[in-house]
Amino acid sequence: MTTHRTLTSEERSAMEAALALAAYMAGERPPLGFATVQHLYDLMLEQDERDEEEIIALGIAFGDAINAYAEFDWVRVSDQWGDETCVGPPHKTIHC
Repeated sequence: MTTHRTLTSEERSAMEAALALAAYMAGERPPLGFATVQHLYDLMLEQDERDEEEIIALGIAFGDAINAYAEFDWVRVSDQWGDETCVGPPHKTIHC
Protein backbone atom coordinates (compact mmCIF):
# COMPACT_ATOMS: atom_id res chain seq x y z
CA MET A 1 0.00 0.00 0.00
CA THR A 2 1.31 3.45 -0.90
CA THR A 3 0.72 6.39 1.43
CA HIS A 4 1.36 10.12 0.95
CA ARG A 5 1.81 12.74 3.67
CA THR A 6 3.26 16.19 4.16
CA LEU A 7 6.87 16.52 5.28
CA THR A 8 7.73 16.66 8.96
CA SER A 9 9.69 19.63 10.23
CA GLU A 10 12.84 17.48 10.30
CA GLU A 11 12.31 16.33 6.69
CA ARG A 12 11.65 19.92 5.60
CA SER A 13 14.85 21.05 7.34
CA ALA A 14 16.84 18.34 5.54
CA MET A 15 15.30 19.45 2.23
CA GLU A 16 16.20 23.08 2.94
CA ALA A 17 19.78 22.07 3.74
CA ALA A 18 19.98 20.14 0.45
CA LEU A 19 18.66 23.19 -1.45
CA ALA A 20 21.28 25.37 0.24
CA LEU A 21 24.02 22.92 -0.76
CA ALA A 22 22.80 22.87 -4.38
CA ALA A 23 22.77 26.67 -4.45
CA TYR A 24 26.30 26.72 -3.02
CA MET A 25 27.43 24.22 -5.66
CA ALA A 26 25.95 26.45 -8.37
CA GLY A 27 27.23 29.69 -6.86
CA GLU A 28 23.69 31.05 -6.99
CA ARG A 29 20.85 31.85 -4.63
CA PRO A 30 17.89 29.48 -4.44
CA PRO A 31 15.62 28.65 -6.07
CA LEU A 32 17.62 27.17 -8.94
CA GLY A 33 16.07 26.97 -12.39
CA PHE A 34 16.12 24.02 -14.75
CA ALA A 35 19.12 25.35 -16.71
CA THR A 36 21.23 25.59 -13.55
CA VAL A 37 20.15 22.13 -12.37
CA GLN A 38 21.05 20.72 -15.80
CA HIS A 39 24.45 22.41 -15.65
CA LEU A 40 25.13 20.91 -12.21
CA TYR A 41 24.03 17.49 -13.48
CA ASP A 42 26.36 17.75 -16.48
CA LEU A 43 29.27 18.70 -14.19
CA MET A 44 28.46 15.79 -11.89
CA LEU A 45 28.51 13.34 -14.79
CA GLU A 46 32.09 14.41 -15.57
CA GLN A 47 33.30 13.49 -12.06
CA ASP A 48 34.93 10.12 -11.46
CA GLU A 49 33.65 10.06 -7.88
CA ARG A 50 30.39 11.56 -6.74
CA ASP A 51 29.51 12.84 -3.28
CA GLU A 52 26.23 11.34 -2.03
CA GLU A 53 25.12 14.59 -0.36
CA GLU A 54 25.68 16.48 -3.62
CA ILE A 55 23.65 13.88 -5.55
CA ILE A 56 20.78 14.27 -3.08
CA ALA A 57 21.09 18.07 -3.24
CA LEU A 58 20.87 17.96 -7.03
CA GLY A 59 17.76 15.77 -6.89
CA ILE A 60 16.09 18.06 -4.38
CA ALA A 61 16.97 21.11 -6.51
CA PHE A 62 15.40 19.37 -9.53
CA GLY A 63 12.26 18.64 -7.51
CA ASP A 64 12.18 22.25 -6.32
CA ALA A 65 12.33 23.46 -9.94
CA ILE A 66 9.46 21.12 -10.83
CA ASN A 67 7.44 22.39 -7.87
CA ALA A 68 7.99 26.01 -8.87
CA TYR A 69 7.13 25.38 -12.53
CA ALA A 70 4.16 23.04 -12.10
CA GLU A 71 2.91 24.31 -8.71
CA PHE A 72 3.43 20.87 -7.16
CA ASP A 73 4.12 20.19 -3.47
CA TRP A 74 6.67 18.17 -1.54
CA VAL A 75 5.23 14.94 -0.16
CA ARG A 76 6.60 11.93 1.67
CA VAL A 77 5.68 8.65 0.02
CA SER A 78 5.85 5.29 1.78
CA ASP A 79 5.44 1.96 0.04
CA GLN A 80 6.78 -1.59 0.18
CA TRP A 81 10.24 -0.32 -0.90
CA GLY A 82 10.59 2.35 1.80
CA ASP A 83 10.07 6.11 2.27
CA GLU A 84 11.04 8.85 -0.15
CA THR A 85 10.58 12.59 -0.49
CA CYS A 86 8.80 13.26 -3.78
CA VAL A 87 6.97 15.96 -5.68
CA GLY A 88 3.33 15.69 -6.62
CA PRO A 89 0.31 17.82 -7.49
CA PRO A 90 -1.62 19.19 -4.49
CA HIS A 91 -4.41 16.98 -3.16
CA LYS A 92 -3.51 14.08 -5.49
CA THR A 93 -1.91 10.71 -4.80
CA ILE A 94 0.53 10.67 -7.71
CA HIS A 95 4.20 11.51 -7.34
CA CYS A 96 7.62 11.44 -8.97
